[in-house]
Amino acid sequence: MSIGIRTVLKRTDWLLLGAVLLLSVLGLLNLASVPAQQSLFVKQLAFVGVGVLIFFAASLFDYRILRTAPRISWAIWAVGLLLLGGVALFGQVIRGAANWLYVGPVSIDPIEIVKIGVLFAFASMFAQSHSGLVF
Repeated sequence: MSIGIRTVLKRTDWLLLGAVLLLSVLGLLNLASVPAQQSLFVKQLAFVGVGVLIFFAASLFDYRILRTAPRISWAIWAVGLLLLGGVALFGQVIRGAANWLYVGPVSIDPIEIVKIGVLFAFASMFAQSHSGLVF
């Protein structure tokens, strides 16, 4: 199944994208004003670009699939827990805490994946057990 550019443009939340880009540009301008931080500016600029791509990819995700396939929600949660176990084994200690996994030049904070997994897993569980509940 291919998704056309019109579908992408139609599904995009332009107000949210505009707000995120405005805040990102303001942050980048602030960082660019510090001469000693030029390498950090370039790194943050790359992260903003990747973030925009992830934004468009996430906007194409049909969240209703989680209702029909709740195992996906639990799988995300389980992957997050495995990554947390990986932090205990392979995490680098920074300021007395080992919270991050480093994979090449990229650092991953597994707790963020666990948060999304818990959110999806509980939403799936409540959708199944309280399908007739009306507020």
